[in-house]
Parts: sequence; structure tokens; C-alpha cells
Amino acid sequence: MKDIEIARQMMKAATKAHKRPVYRRALELLSRRANRLPIVNVGKLDKLADDGGIILVPGKVLGGGTVTKRLQVGALSFTSSASLKITQAGGRALSLKDFVDEFGDTKGVLLVGG
Repeated sequence: MKDIEIARQMMKAATKAHKRPVYRRALELLSRRANRLPIVNVGKLDKLADDGGIILVPGKVLGGGTVTKRLQVGALSFTSSASLKITQAGGRALSLKDFVDEFGDTKGVLLVGG
């Protein structure tokens, strides 16, 4: 539970600093009860995004499906198989903090799971 609280505080700061609606919506999703956080398979991310896509998941990414595109994915947590599949396809699996540090002011961030 401590990770979720840290993520909420970090997303609140990102919302203020970057003034992007995607971070405000991510904060709303992170404010749900822990058992209602989004859960998304990597196969869904692969279908939704273009090659090189920047994706934010305010929840958990699971390893179901295949990844054929280089995706930059920021999430609260990843299963080991999800992280492996993303990196094997040439993408990156980032913590929420690392994601916001790198892509905080970037337009075109796709919010998945909400």
C-alpha cells in the first residue's frame, strides 16, 4: 500500500507541474481502492499504441499477449513477464516516477486502463 500512496503524491505533483489532463486522470484512477486499480495485459498495449508509443498505466501491467512494437510504458507495477516482453521488443518498462521524469511534458501520452 505504501507504493500506491507514493505514486499518488508523485502524480499529484506531476499534475501541478505539467498541467496535463492525462496526469489528472491518472491521479483519479490511483485514488481508487487498491483492488479497483487498472490491470492491463501487454497484448492490449500492443494493439492500442503505434510503434514508439508512450503509454501510462496507473495500475498493473500483466504479461498476457505479445509485444511487437517498441513501447515506452510507465506503470505502478509490472509482472516480470510483462517487463521482459516489453524490453525484448525494444521498449522500456518504467516506474511512474521515471516515466514522469522523462515524459512529463510530452504530448501524446496514451492513458490506458481508465
